Amino acid sequence: MREAILIIYPVVGFIIGKIFWLQAQFKESANLIRASEEKFSTIFHKTTIPFILIDASSKIITDVNETFLGFFGFSRNEILGKSLEEINLFTRKDLDNFIIPRLNTTGSIKNIELSVVVNADKQVDLIVNAEKFEIDGKGYILMSFYDLSVQKESIREILRLTSLYSLLSEVNELIVVTKNEEELLEKICEIAVREGNFKFVWIAELEQNKRTIKRYYYAGKIDIDLNNLILKINKNSTQDSLIIKSILNGKYQIVNDLEIITNVEAMLPELVQFGIKSVASFPLKVFNNVSYTIIYYSSIKNFFDSAEIALLDEISKDISYALEAIENDAKRRKAEADLQENLRFLQTLINNLPGFIYRCLNDRDGTMEYLTHQVEEITGYKPEDFIHNRTLAFNDIIHPDFRELLWEKWQRILAEKSVFEHEYQIITKSGEVKWVWERGRGIYNEKGEVIALEGFITDVTERVNFRQKLIESNEKLRLLVEGTPYFFFYTHDHEGRITYISPSVENITGHKVEEWVGTNHWFLTDNPINEKTRINTRKLLKGEKGEFPVYLEIFHKNGSKIILEIFEIPNYKEDKIIGLHGIARDVTIEKKFQDQLIKSEERFRKLFEEHSAVKLIIDPETGKIIDANKSAVKFYGYSINELKSLSIFDISTRDKKELMEGINKVVRGEENYFETKHKLKDGSLKDVAIFSSNVEIDGRNYLLVIVHDITEAKRFERELLFEKTKFQQLFENSPIAIALVDKHEKIQIDNQQFKKFFNFHNNEEIGQSISEVCCSYEMDALNKNFFIRLFRGEKIIKETYLKKKDGSLAYVQIMGVPIFLDVEIIGVFVLIVDITKIKEAEESMKAAKEMAEMASKMKDTFIANISHEIRTPLNAILGYSDLVREAAEQLLKESERNYFNVIKSAGNRLMRTIEMIMNYSRIVIGDFPVKKQKINLTQLIQSLYEEFKYTATLKNLEFEFKNECGEVFINADNYCVTQAIANIIDNAVKYTKRGSVKIHLKRDKQKKLLLEVSDTGIGISKKYQERLFEPYTQQELGWNRPYEGVGLGLALVKRYLNLNNIDISFYSKEGFGSSFYIHFGETEVDG
Repeated sequence: MREAILIIYPVVGFIIGKIFWLQAQFKESANLIRASEEKFSTIFHKTTIPFILIDASSKIITDVNETFLGFFGFSRNEILGKSLEEINLFTRKDLDNFIIPRLNTTGSIKNIELSVVVNADKQVDLIVNAEKFEIDGKGYILMSFYDLSVQKESIREILRLTSLYSLLSEVNELIVVTKNEEELLEKICEIAVREGNFKFVWIAELEQNKRTIKRYYYAGKIDIDLNNLILKINKNSTQDSLIIKSILNGKYQIVNDLEIITNVEAMLPELVQFGIKSVASFPLKVFNNVSYTIIYYSSIKNFFDSAEIALLDEISKDISYALEAIENDAKRRKAEADLQENLRFLQTLINNLPGFIYRCLNDRDGTMEYLTHQVEEITGYKPEDFIHNRTLAFNDIIHPDFRELLWEKWQRILAEKSVFEHEYQIITKSGEVKWVWERGRGIYNEKGEVIALEGFITDVTERVNFRQKLIESNEKLRLLVEGTPYFFFYTHDHEGRITYISPSVENITGHKVEEWVGTNHWFLTDNPINEKTRINTRKLLKGEKGEFPVYLEIFHKNGSKIILEIFEIPNYKEDKIIGLHGIARDVTIEKKFQDQLIKSEERFRKLFEEHSAVKLIIDPETGKIIDANKSAVKFYGYSINELKSLSIFDISTRDKKELMEGINKVVRGEENYFETKHKLKDGSLKDVAIFSSNVEIDGRNYLLVIVHDITEAKRFERELLFEKTKFQQLFENSPIAIALVDKHEKIQIDNQQFKKFFNFHNNEEIGQSISEVCCSYEMDALNKNFFIRLFRGEKIIKETYLKKKDGSLAYVQIMGVPIFLDVEIIGVFVLIVDITKIKEAEESMKAAKEMAEMASKMKDTFIANISHEIRTPLNAILGYSDLVREAAEQLLKESERNYFNVIKSAGNRLMRTIEMIMNYSRIVIGDFPVKKQKINLTQLIQSLYEEFKYTATLKNLEFEFKNECGEVFINADNYCVTQAIANIIDNAVKYTKRGSVKIHLKRDKQKKLLLEVSDTGIGISKKYQERLFEPYTQQELGWNRPYEGVGLGLALVKRYLNLNNIDISFYSKEGFGSSFYIHFGETEVDG
């Protein structure tokens, strides 16, 4: 008994332990199930896709997510427990024809597009999908919905915008060619209806009284009579009329739903009757004043959104600009007529003037640009003799005494921008000297520079002669009274008291005669020179020899100081000195000038010595260097004494005779600049520019020579000349037609190819507008933005058709390239390449490609359909073959049983082929499903290795799998990856008769996953490698090929991997084997 108990206890303990273990396992399973349910519930209820869960048998809705309730406007109580028919989500027609039949048969719905009503009144387009599945053995249907409304509305929006862009293009083309306001507005209405697909368009005009608006032009697809329509503006107009609002406010007005807003138009009942849903009014402004408004009527509700409004607003602005241009053109024509009348009046006035009118350049020749015919009456010369100095310059007939005077006076007055006038003498054609009076003023440009002089000249000889005689008579009288510009004085005692002084003293000193007579103070200053003059006066009074002249500094009446130069001698009476008499003059200015001259000489010496330019003083007779500055010492390398010991002939490379001729030309004022080479002390040569001028030093003439080192400039000049020549040759010999166009779009230069392309001769196109001489219509179309963008600095390449001079069309590529001078664009290059033949070839290739693609797609669709048609009966053949074999198993011989094996093997082979063809066709037409998920790549490869290991062993192949990455995971479609890798391994085993097949999972240089499958098989020929991944191709073709297959394996591998963003590459050598590499890239995920 005891032994039995001892045996029972362990057994009971084991059973109890087993029970506890089972309970733990059950709890763990229950927790996993609960977690799975919670996960499914979270996904179902929180997803943004509308879902409902339906009982498969009763079609009762058992669950619904929040997205569905919000989208369709249901509450949970309104929908749960009800059938699809009861919730009125679908129409009866959709339920009976699509939804219920498919749910009852297949239990699934694939991408059915239906229209349903959501939120009680909003109709939307949906894609509906349903899939049947089981939960705890019970059937359910999960139905999902995808909203297509936004996509369809986007398509409709694109179509509307396309129409409006077409309308904008047509309007802009019309604006370019139409110069009549009525024709422009009438055609715009017609274009808006035709291109913009509007039901009705009309233009309202604000009449001049600003109180009424009436129809101007209209066009439309509906019949509305606007002839008698007049809208009156009153206090309430802005509240009930969209048109009046638009005109008064100067802003566009939009009503996108006439069913809601009914008080916008007087003719609203007619609009609604013809299906008008929305209306917009856009004002047309002419010089910021609204004169018209254009009203668009659309049959589409909410037609006018921001994009449409922006385009229509741009069209309105373009029309406004065109109206302004037309009005400006009318004003211009009127201004031209007024100008002609003014010119006629002016010509009459000019013809009756007692002198001639002129316009000339501000130069020393007085180069005439315009003269009236009266010039011949005064000068004897015809106007054309003076114009542009044809026969002589006008300055040539001005008396030499006046030429410099007039030039200096004119320049001073022109600088002050004042009116100049003067009397002067001219020498007429007959040699007669005449006096003329001239009055004129300068003509200035925007920079304030004088560009011309305009004025009037008349003969005043008689008046001047009379006046001159009068002046001479007065002057003689004045000289008798006042003497010369000097003043005379007498003293009659030894104290120097003045007894007589001439009246001219007042003009010189400001002090009147009576202020001088009886005095001897002379209004002296404290200048030391006055004491010297007193001493000289005492000497003369004593009869001693004095100095001549002497100087006094006195105070002028105005308080300034002046210096008098005095010549005085004793006045004798009976051989006795009784006083002095003398003459004095004002030399203040001369003294100041002498002082300034001294200072100027000092400054000149300093400027000469310290100036950065190389300067030499040359004796023009001997060529000897008289002096040189510091810069010359530094430049030539000689000391100053060494330079002074040389002559100009020692440092110049020019011939001595030639150099002396040049020096003489400088002396004569014929030449002051030339270029040559100078030798330095070290023997090197420098290119120099010589500027020479005559200077007088101590009464003798010398040459001041300024030397500029232009060695680098000359080198640059040579390089520039080379570049210019190179560019010119490239330009002229280019096979591309090239033209240089200035800012006014006129052709400045072009090459031979440009002339040849447009068939120009004798430079007929130079100076002409490119749009006028070269295919005007097409270039006008380009000009609107083409040249504007080019002169903003953009480079533009455009392809278009151009019409040549002979009328033929050419398809060309036009390139515009701005030409910069510093930061300013001074012109553009227009390059034209004739690509007509290329375009024709492209069009042919495009058509051929489209035909080939269509044929390929038709082929793939046909193959997919025929494969489906073959697989269905083949399944029946294989199925019934197995049934027949099972039924007749006991009655068949062994050899007869093998017949069934052959049927099954061949059938399975055919089934695999069909599956490959169907999969490839589905991928091509975009119907192949890809479901990406986390895949254990290591485990997948290991399974395939085990699957092919038996076949490799039968062929005595070395078959191995090497893993350097451990357990790794990727995010991809399991079927695609499995089929791709299996196909690669299968090919390696199939095409390898001896040797090895190796599978290697590793990482590449970028640490990315890489699978290598290599073999020692037959390899791939170079010719076939180019088409390796193309469908339906094999290395060996024909009925006698050694390997079975239809040539889809590697084509499918490539596409399977592409669908998962995985790349494949290979290396192969015929007869030595192949290696295929699968690059998993960014598909790797964490485990």
